[in-house]
Amino acid sequence: MTSHCRASVLSSGALAVALSGCLGAPGTEGVAEQSETTTSAISSAFHGVVCGMSYYNNGHPIVSGSCDNNPTLVWQPPYAWPWDRQNDGDRGADNNAGFYHQSWHANNITDMSMLPLPNGTACGFKETCNNSGETCFGHDAKNECPLDKGWIRRTANDMGAPNGCYFVWCEYTDPNNLCLNGNCTIPTGLTCGITDPDYNASGTCLAKNTQTQGCPTNLGFLPRGNYDAGRPAGHGLRWCEKQ
Repeated sequence: MTSHCRASVLSSGALAVALSGCLGAPGTEGVAEQSETTTSAISSAFHGVVCGMSYYNNGHPIVSGSCDNNPTLVWQPPYAWPWDRQNDGDRGADNNAGFYHQSWHANNITDMSMLPLPNGTACGFKETCNNSGETCFGHDAKNECPLDKGWIRRTANDMGAPNGCYFVWCEYTDPNNLCLNGNCTIPTGLTCGITDPDYNASGTCLAKNTQTQGCPTNLGFLPRGNYDAGRPAGHGLRWCEKQ
């Protein structure tokens, strides 16, 4: 079980040191531990919207994401409900290395097509041979996404992974135009437009094709990436992060 670190605001150097006690004991190479969940007195449904995407390798954070100022890699109790950390991994990377993100828990959502989220918002992101319990509104993106509710399935390569192991997620289309031009209240760190240019896994963020057009920086989304162990520098998954 991953140990939990109680941490204050850290410098980048101190962050790297602190992570040695936060990311868990050595395990199978490049395979992150299963997701860390908490039991709350509040009855909540697990939805899987992605925020605070991060990447850790070679003993230090490469991208240190956060969600509403709650850092993903330095994860401290009490858990910042409604966010919960998921350890996705990256086959071929160091032990306990690869992608990490936070997932959204929420109450009383009856129609997943009526969420005020940007088109391109990611949900249920995972490496299919790692955090198997991760879903998007109960749908395992390895098999399906709730297409009838505005979510389409996306996949990307995981270099060095065994056959049948790859990255997958659901992407929101905002079918009811509830967040045109990002004019909705969303958390900082929200992940949008995940894409893998090497494999034509083209994502979208607020109507911009993130493979060919990049992120909508004018609307507050900055680019992150590209990462996938086993590929040359500058190749792999990339995404847009809400500032």
